[in-house]
Amino acid sequence: MGYSDFSVHPNKVRAKTPRRGLGLLLVLGLSLAGCGDSSERSPESVADDLSDLVYKSVTLRKDPAIEADKGWEPIERTDRFTVQYIETFMFSPPYWDIRLDKWDCRTEDSAEQCADGRGTPVGYSIEPNLVDPRSIRIIAPDTARGEVGHALKFECAAAGDASCLRARGIRHDDDEYDSCENNDCSDMKRNAQEAVHASMVDFARNRAASKSMTIECGTAETCSEALLLFRELLDRAAMRPHITDANQIKDQIAIINGVIAGADFEEHFPKGRLHASANGIESVKRIHRQATSFGMNREGLPQLSVEVCAENDPGKCDDKQNWDSLLMVVDIENINPARSIYHDWKNQKEGGEIVTEWEGKSLVLACHAPEVCIEEFGVGISFRSQTGTIPCKDAETCYTALWSIMSLVSFAATPAYDDFVAEMMAKAHPVTEIDDWDDAEDALKRIADRLREEPWRVPISDIDLTYLIHQRDAEFDTDNSILITGYFCVEGEQCGDEDKEMFADMAFALDLMDSETLRTDRLVALKEQKILNIACAGEENYCAGLVLPVGLWEMRGASVTCKNSDACEATAADLRGLKAFLGNAPPRESDQTDKADDQSDEAAKPKPVDDQTLDPAIVGIWALENPPFTGWVTEFRADGKFIFNNGQGLTMGAYTASGGVMYQTTPSLNLTETVTYRFLDNGRIELTGRYGVSIWRRQGVRR
Repeated sequence: MGYSDFSVHPNKVRAKTPRRGLGLLLVLGLSLAGCGDSSERSPESVADDLSDLVYKSVTLRKDPAIEADKGWEPIERTDRFTVQYIETFMFSPPYWDIRLDKWDCRTEDSAEQCADGRGTPVGYSIEPNLVDPRSIRIIAPDTARGEVGHALKFECAAAGDASCLRARGIRHDDDEYDSCENNDCSDMKRNAQEAVHASMVDFARNRAASKSMTIECGTAETCSEALLLFRELLDRAAMRPHITDANQIKDQIAIINGVIAGADFEEHFPKGRLHASANGIESVKRIHRQATSFGMNREGLPQLSVEVCAENDPGKCDDKQNWDSLLMVVDIENINPARSIYHDWKNQKEGGEIVTEWEGKSLVLACHAPEVCIEEFGVGISFRSQTGTIPCKDAETCYTALWSIMSLVSFAATPAYDDFVAEMMAKAHPVTEIDDWDDAEDALKRIADRLREEPWRVPISDIDLTYLIHQRDAEFDTDNSILITGYFCVEGEQCGDEDKEMFADMAFALDLMDSETLRTDRLVALKEQKILNIACAGEENYCAGLVLPVGLWEMRGASVTCKNSDACEATAADLRGLKAFLGNAPPRESDQTDKADDQSDEAAKPKPVDDQTLDPAIVGIWALENPPFTGWVTEFRADGKFIFNNGQGLTMGAYTASGGVMYQTTPSLNLTETVTYRFLDNGRIELTGRYGVSIWRRQGVRR
């Protein structure tokens, strides 16, 4: 072979023609997965073009630590790329091994000497499926330090001990290299060359073990062209389609959908496994998944629609009522190609004991750690994961789907994909243009008109109750927040009885709303109730609050009901427009006419605590007695602060109280409330606000 081989896997390079079964798979993969490819080129052709571009490119890097420790500077030269067809073990697909021929010139004095053939020729192998597409980038020289030459740098995707790089050895047959193995040399020269070779072998092994490599490519312009060719070479060698523009994404999505739609598999758990569904979390021993479609959502992300039946009795899956709909959304640019595999294991064991039995085939997509790139949404549930499973039918179509998915992963590492996502996000997240307060008022009226006419059913499994929430109107609360007004009741107990139905307003601080995540519920097509989800910007911010007769429940997100999915999207556009407008809005005209009222409101806000503004009898811990909120607690502290605890979170604010009137403020939502109070017998207090009456019983000592 012309190499001092020292790490070639003994059974990897055996035959240059595929076995019969894998040959059929290869033909099928190239004919199906190659669909939509703008130019079908062979790996050899791309390798030749890349070689012509980078031939004899040299870099010199200045690393003081290496120079001080080793006494040499890294000088490298790239010569050529070649490919060799590789047949793999078992039923894994074949691929083309990429051969990178370089020169290591760290024993020389200059980059010019390296370009002239001074140094040692070393060869590496690159397994294309294990390269991390995100890592490919151009490295510029630090000319101020005397560095020379641009280079591409790439790294292997994390895959345990597996590496995308393998050192192949010294290239004795290189025409430029005066190798003593092929020529007569004196004993002194031979010994010196063998010593250099031993050092180079160790260095090459360590270089491959580092799972990082450079490709010298000369200038920035040449490297930009080389980057495109290297990406294409990886795609061609990995047998996956090569995507050059965003229009081809839909082609690959269509291929994936065509080969997996209708595919299913069952997973059996002898010891049981926790499974989340619309009915809550329960232990099951059998999960049946069936793929219904693979497509792209409005934001440009691939998504799989799946039907899931988690019933221990297989016969129950004959009834479609026992199936849940599930959406799996994939953040494609964070998928790890080295850990995403075709799965056809019959059994999975832990400690020699079977914990999972499979029937059927699937693809397992894995994220780059520590990223979480898989989101699954069901009716009443949602969760994020580092792995996702896609049912598929047989080995040939499974690999066809896998190749197309990996082509998307490869393209997702390009600037063209970033442009595509930005365009899709702009279309998916339109913003209503709002120029003045009249436009803002009109937007609120439209939001109110789109609210769902029927109540929104919210089951609370922990206490076996279902709330009905009826959102009816929208209004400004402050210049930066709005109220969605309405009422709620407990289904079957309070609903229909006006004395028991309680007002419930949803307050939104628009300046803290995250416009990018504002979206219609993922499963809007699967639900009768259309919901617009609103999330807060930043993990620590509270941008929403449920205003109840018994207090304010602060939240990091909330929902608005809609008549239909189009209404939800239109409301989202109006909310984005309101946020953009309110951020720089001039004062409303009503602010001047209502100045006296504003001054009155300002006077009503809590003032510094003193004997006149804080009734000592109200200081203490009080527990709510109004069903179904029994157990909720408010602590009125002696320093004028209050803490409300509903068992799921805390709301904090300030208060003053004297003469039977209490003023409460909640700074996080910029809300102010006036409440009257009177003391009852048996250590109770009655609070009356604009939303009704609540009764509290003293639980703790005064502070």
